Amino acid sequence: MHNKFAVGDRLEIIHPADNFDAILTCIENADCSVMDVAPGSGHTVWVDFPATSLSGFVARYVAGAEPSAPAQVEDVMLSI
Repeated sequence: MHNKFAVGDRLEIIHPADNFDAILTCIENADCSVMDVAPGSGHTVWVDFPATSLSGFVARYVAGAEPSAPAQVEDVMLSI
């Protein structure tokens, strides 16, 4: 990953099949320890996004942006 993300962030999953919004509810590091914040460049983390987001890009909404309602996500951990 290249940017800082935190639990509770509203994200957009950008994928060739479909784009959708999600709220980040869980982050784990490479040792399977739960984290509140993924610090950014040089770190490997696992997040709870649906399997359909594999090979997609992740963008974090910045303050003041009003995205559409977030999608419900399954309990699948994917590396970003």
